[in-house]
Parts: sequence; structure tokens; C-alpha cells
Amino acid sequence: MSDGNVTRAPWAMRPISGASVANMSAPGAGASVTRAPWAVAPPAAAAAGSAGPAAAASGGDVGTRAPWSQGVSVGDPTMQDRLDFNAVAKMHPDYAASLDAAAAAYASAAAAAASPAAPAAAAAAAVAPIYSAPCKLIKTPAYLSLWRQTCAYAELTSFILLLNERVRGVRIAPPGQPSRKYSVSHKVRVMVDWLDESRAAIATIPPIQQSMRFGNKAFRTWHEQRTSAAALGPMLRALLGPELVAAGAEAELVPYLQDSFGSVQRIDYGTGHELNFVLALCALNKLGVFQSADYIALVLEVFRAYIMLMEELQSTYWLEPAG
Repeated sequence: MSDGNVTRAPWAMRPISGASVANMSAPGAGASVTRAPWAVAPPAAAAAGSAGPAAAASGGDVGTRAPWSQGVSVGDPTMQDRLDFNAVAKMHPDYAASLDAAAAAYASAAAAAASPAAPAAAAAAAVAPIYSAPCKLIKTPAYLSLWRQTCAYAELTSFILLLNERVRGVRIAPPGQPSRKYSVSHKVRVMVDWLDESRAAIATIPPIQQSMRFGNKAFRTWHEQRTSAAALGPMLRALLGPELVAAGAEAELVPYLQDSFGSVQRIDYGTGHELNFVLALCALNKLGVFQSADYIALVLEVFRAYIMLMEELQSTYWLEPAG
């Protein structure tokens, strides 16, 4: 998992258990680095218990369901999630149980924030997004085991499983021909166009003459030109819109995208880098950039364009296998 520095956001280490979610998400010192803007729980004012696990998957009152269940919006509409929780719960009950535990803590916190006795400022702070640049926290096998018990791990895995379910039996549309099985939205097209432009840029940066066969240093020039914060800015601003850009969401997404295309230091590429790209898609989905109708196109258009880009990068600059 170290080849792409994946799962580096500070909130990734928050345990799933209700009490721990409440304790580690409490406001105060370090609050800005204990949860992501689209993470599962705002600062919890009370322990879990007001909502039972069944409520999270029941599809009933939105106040009893986790924000990553079907389209629930708690406070900030940008925190809406597009995951079909019930579908994932049927396929993988162990993940559903993990989400249930966090759902109870979230429901308790949301109820406390919405209480008439709660000051308006405190209620707003409970659901306000907090954006911060990711940093690497999973450095040992012990931390990796802990991450597997977190809400972030459950959400990411559920997102991957759901995308997999959506594309079963669906063929990729031929170039230039619309598909009767899925549509390509403007936001999806923005990302595909950026990936295609990045692939075309390879032709303008040929490999340099060097003694080493693997790890051509011209890759670093491509990486800087296409994945610097300035280069990613126009694409991200087109995806996020002015409100999310003004709130600072761009800064949290840039590191994941920068680590999606291989290591500029080692000039290598591995599954960790690929997972970083999936993390970026998951984050954009959590922010409401993509809709449920985009899921098939995320795989057959966006991810396909990403893989085609990576194949050309590897064959042109001879990126070494990471790990």
C-alpha cells in the first residue's frame, strides 16, 4: 500500500465504533485534521444509541440514516452521498454492519446539533465541511489493520463494489456513438477530456537519452506539466463549481490526483497509485459532483481513459513496477 501513499487523509484513522467516532470527532484542538469535508460524522455531541443499526439501512427517516446512505443530505447539500446503501448491504453484510455503527453516532450528533437548545453557530459548525490537504498516516501494518476498521475503508470499498455492480453486462460504447445503456454527463466529459489531453501531451515530451532502461526522467516533466496544482486547477474548478472551490475543496483533491499517475521521485507505478485515482472519484462523488446516473460512465469512460493514459505512460517512460 505504500507505493502510492494511499489513504493518507487524517480522518482515515477514525475508528468506526460509535463511542470512538464521538471522541475523535469532538470539536477543539486538532478538529480540522480529524475528519474530511465529506467524511461520515460531524463533531459528535452525544454517544451513539439514539438510532439503532437497522435505521441506517431502513430507508426511513433521514435523521436516522448515515449521510453516505441513499442520497441523504445533513446540513450542507454538498455532503450528499450517491451510494446505494441497501444494495451494498445485501451483497456485503459485514460492511453494512460497520456502517451501521457509525450511522448511530452520526444520528446522535445530528440530533444534538439540530436541537433548539443548541446555538445556531454550534449547529452550523457541526455539519460545516472542513477541507485540509491529505497527509500520510498509514505507515505500519498495525495502522493498516486499524484503517480496515474505519468508516473511510468501508465507504471506499462500498463505492468500488457498487461501481462493479453497475457495469455488469454493460458494453463500452464505440467511439463517437452514444450508448443505450448509459449516458455521459458534462462532468464526466470534463474528466475524460482532461485525461485524453494528458495522454496527448505525452507525444510532446519524448523520452530522454539515458543509461538506465527503466524510469525515464522525461516522465517528471510530463508529471509537472499535467498534475501540478496549477495544471489541475481548471479541470477541478469545472467539476466543483464556485461554492466548493471557495470553500477550499480543491486543496484536498489535488494530492490524490497527483499521486494517481505514478511516483515522480521513484518514476514507478503500482496499484496504490491506481487506488489514489479511485479515491479521487470517491471524493468527488461524496461532494455531489457525480450523480447516480454517472456510475456506469465513471467506469467505462473515466476509468477506461485513465487506464489508457497509464498504459501509454508506462510504455513511453518505462515506469518501474512499484512495491
